Amino acid sequence: MQQLPRFCKIGNSKNTIRQRLSHQSHLHFSILNHNSSRKIICVKKFVIERNFPGVANMTAEEIQSLSKASNDVIEKLGKPYTWVQSYITGDKMYCIHIAESEDVIREHAKLGRFPINTISEIKIIIDPSSANW
Repeated sequence: MQQLPRFCKIGNSKNTIRQRLSHQSHLHFSILNHNSSRKIICVKKFVIERNFPGVANMTAEEIQSLSKASNDVIEKLGKPYTWVQSYITGDKMYCIHIAESEDVIREHAKLGRFPINTISEIKIIIDPSSANW
């Protein structure tokens, strides 16, 4: 099976320009203006499973607070990091994040005091249009 390209990001998470090339690869770029240099960093997309009792019963204010906490931690990380979205089901949350490694995902969770049960790297993305490859 052909090895699919990973995601790549130039610089940090500020001023990100995203370009979808195909279902097989996504590139994420951002420019690092520190000392007029550019830094190329390869990043990956992950699914994070979180056991989070009562999460489906959270109020809009609680969800807003949780989202703000995640955004604040991402800002403090100072590393390429994107929270794409999260899905809430009963007592679990499934989050899609883009980062350099599982270690960075764990650092985000530790700083934000978010639970992590499993982290899985996404290898291939498919959708209904995949039938037309």
